[in-house]
Amino acid sequence: MISKDYYNILGIRRDADTFEIQRAYTRRMRELHPDRSSSNPEADKKIGEVGEAYRVLSDPQKRQQYDLYGSVGGDYAPPPGWQAAARSVSFNDLDPTFFDRDNSRLSGFDVMLYEILNRFNRRSQGANGSHPFQENHDRTRGSDVEVELRLSLTDLYDSKPRLVAIAPDLVCEDCGGTGHSAKSVCAKCAGAGHFNQNRTLNVKIPPGVENGEILKLFGQGNPAPKSMGPSGDLRIRIKIDQSDGFSNNGRDLLTELPIPDYLAALGGVVALSTPSGSLILRLAAGSNSGKKLKISGKGLPRREGGFGDLIVTLLVIVPDQLTIEQKQFYEALKKLNQ
Repeated sequence: MISKDYYNILGIRRDADTFEIQRAYTRRMRELHPDRSSSNPEADKKIGEVGEAYRVLSDPQKRQQYDLYGSVGGDYAPPPGWQAAARSVSFNDLDPTFFDRDNSRLSGFDVMLYEILNRFNRRSQGANGSHPFQENHDRTRGSDVEVELRLSLTDLYDSKPRLVAIAPDLVCEDCGGTGHSAKSVCAKCAGAGHFNQNRTLNVKIPPGVENGEILKLFGQGNPAPKSMGPSGDLRIRIKIDQSDGFSNNGRDLLTELPIPDYLAALGGVVALSTPSGSLILRLAAGSNSGKKLKISGKGLPRREGGFGDLIVTLLVIVPDQLTIEQKQFYEALKKLNQ
């Protein structure tokens, strides 16, 4: 079975991060939309391939399996470019569950390799039953760094990158992360091989981000001890602050609009300031308190493009203290309704 090159299908590099994958998927689906590619008989097939590529590469576990084996849950086929990757493969790259799998479907060289590695694994397996390869991998990978990024509802409409301040451990350049310079302990890092340093990153927030969502930047966390493995990841936890008078239900924006009683009775226009800008609403005569107005496309940005809706609930306000003229007006109105 020939493996599909999912990276080529989406038009991205093999080290693309989650946001780049999402952006490439959106771009390719827009290019293949029937309105743009009605004359292309292969469009439907390519849409399926793009969707398949996105489902695999957007899932960290499936992506790792694809990068190693060239397929996900199917027959083995080396991924495109596997020759270059094979030169850097070590036992630390083995999937630790390899030794727990049913090998009844393996054949030929695969069975022989399985038996050799399994025999070696049984000899070197720890007392707690853990796999040494996995322990090695966990031990040499840098730890993740998690930070919180606070956004207002207004920020969700702005696509400009946000500054994220982090303080990861950086590999000491003087000793290359070994902790030693020549035959002595490195003076800069005091033998640790790394040191803490504040820095900032420009992070582009994808549209449709949710409160509590975690954005992951691969390789931007702490370096591995002694630089013996890959760096950890940077996890950015999104915290969306509710703006004054506004909340959200999914991608719909919710608010209450106080209006005077005469405007509710007679109708008219009223201005409303929202996180995305100002709006002019036209109210019908006889608008009661609790009435909901739906303004399409004025809600929060959607991940797949477009916007949710703005839901405005009217609140009719009656004066707390009436002037003499207002009291006379209400008395006259009372008589008209008797």
